[in-house]
Amino acid sequence: MLAVAVGVPWSHIGRLMGRSYRTSIQSRFAAIARRDLVPWLVRAYDLPVRYRVSDGAVWADWRPLAHRFPVVARAWAKWADGSPLTSQERYALAGTGRAAVVWARGADDSLAVALSGRGLPGREALEEAVSVYLELAATERQGARDAEPAG
Repeated sequence: MLAVAVGVPWSHIGRLMGRSYRTSIQSRFAAIARRDLVPWLVRAYDLPVRYRVSDGAVWADWRPLAHRFPVVARAWAKWADGSPLTSQERYALAGTGRAAVVWARGADDSLAVALSGRGLPGREALEEAVSVYLELAATERQGARDAEPAG
């Protein structure tokens, strides 16, 4: 659940779970969502995952959990440094960006659709996705601060 919310690509989640096909992971997540188990899983495992009932979108900021997502952390660090990314790192960056775009704009947004397709995402798409991600993360952090009880 957390990996999906962070935006780890389906195929990478599949490998972590010992499954060879990304569609089996997508089907598993769809079944969890259909049975309305997402809120229960989030509560039961105390996951820092946001869930939107209206469309089933999930999102989580990976940065507080960077130790659990080393490929994602490496991709973002290299992106910030302007270093070239491997294919795996481009997919990781695109996945986290897509998760943010889906949360902020919806799954039908043209950028979300472009980032979910086959092939490596282009630099312009990654730049826009990173921008959406950083804006969303800042908004979520401010919202969390505003929601904290005083004193």
